[in-house]
Amino acid sequence: MSAPRSFLAVGVDGSPRDRAAVTWAAGAAGSRHLPLRLLHAQGRRFDRAGADAVSAAAEHARLVAPAVEVQSRVLTGDPVAVLRDQSRDAVMLVLAPHTGEPLEAFGWSTAAALTVSSPCPVVAVPPRRGPARTAGAVVVGVDGSELGGAALAFAFDHAAAAGTALVAVHAWQDAAGDRVDDRAGGFDRVEAEQAQERVLAEALAGWAEKYPDVPVRRIVAHGPARAALLARAGTAQLLVVGSAGRAGLTGLLHGSTSQALLYELPCPLAVVRADGAR
Repeated sequence: MSAPRSFLAVGVDGSPRDRAAVTWAAGAAGSRHLPLRLLHAQGRRFDRAGADAVSAAAEHARLVAPAVEVQSRVLTGDPVAVLRDQSRDAVMLVLAPHTGEPLEAFGWSTAAALTVSSPCPVVAVPPRRGPARTAGAVVVGVDGSELGGAALAFAFDHAAAAGTALVAVHAWQDAAGDRVDDRAGGFDRVEAEQAQERVLAEALAGWAEKYPDVPVRRIVAHGPARAALLARAGTAQLLVVGSAGRAGLTGLLHGSTSQALLYELPCPLAVVRADGAR
């Protein structure tokens, strides 16, 4: 049996994006009663700027969450490799990816690489445009697969810790794509929707008993998963999706969908691998 994960990790690089990620991570650590570990990875040689970045991030974390124990690590090496190694015992790894900016530092490329290789769930926190959003539900994509199950476990756990509701979204498309033929003898839209509602109900079976204090809203949407999730994420405090890891992104998160979600983050995005959530 693996040991319980004992801290929440956040990667910092000294950019203005750090503040939003550290604020969100400190709040999550506080709600889970866990230490917050700040991680900075730099090149082969020690750079004082890195230590200063971590120091500033630690000061901000203590300001926004005084009750949270704050730890710091400044390490040398490739950022992806360092963060992956340092987060092995973390509940989650929080990053601040670029959104539509050059791919550098803890940018989109780092976040994308870690979402498919991190040993723990990865949360990408977009730069804040206004007050931090602490209200709102946790929105989770559900496809009935093992990936969806891992995402559900993380989403319910986060919703319970945050004291908020959960919105479970199951998106589906017919064989022809977005078009559905409702004509006599054609595709039966009502039966199809009922079948997809059963898929969602089966995926959620047992979770209400495990988390009785988490209100759950079920949504079955016809169309691409990306559109269905983004439509509900605008007022959410967290969007949760599953990832297949190194084998490639499938199910809810695949191909252009993963890139779009990382580039168009309307709220923090948690990517959960089936073998990385425990």
